[in-house]
Amino acid sequence: MTIQQTIGFQVKQLANQLNRVAQQQISQAGLIEIPESQQWVLSYLYDHQTKEIFQSDLQQALGFGKSTISELLARMQKNDLIRLKQSAKDHRRKQVLLTTTSLQKAAIVNQSISAVEKQLTNGLTNNRLTELFQLIQQLKQKLKNINSNKE
Repeated sequence: MTIQQTIGFQVKQLANQLNRVAQQQISQAGLIEIPESQQWVLSYLYDHQTKEIFQSDLQQALGFGKSTISELLARMQKNDLIRLKQSAKDHRRKQVLLTTTSLQKAAIVNQSISAVEKQLTNGLTNNRLTELFQLIQQLKQKLKNINSNKE
């Protein structure tokens, strides 16, 4: 087996191509100054505007560690992309919200993601997409198991 025939290589190549296309879309929209991980946060917050979203929700949904998401949110707050507000339900927690300036940026990020996703999935049946997502989940679980066996 050559390196090009490994799952890791193929997934990395796919991710690189996807990142290039996504960055091109974002660049055309004039949002190049927002790093990819911050775009994911903006998109998630945009999709869940009607819910109270906390740091722990973002950690779980996006797969970031606690310190990584803390640093990310601190940078985003400094750049006026998010604001923190005391939760109405639990005063010990702070809700993560889009700012008025980032709301439009988040909408553009979502539109760009949707456009790329539409192009990627064009011609694929729902069954094929379901199979793809199931396979990805299986591979992620196997990697998680490998990682937990090392600890």
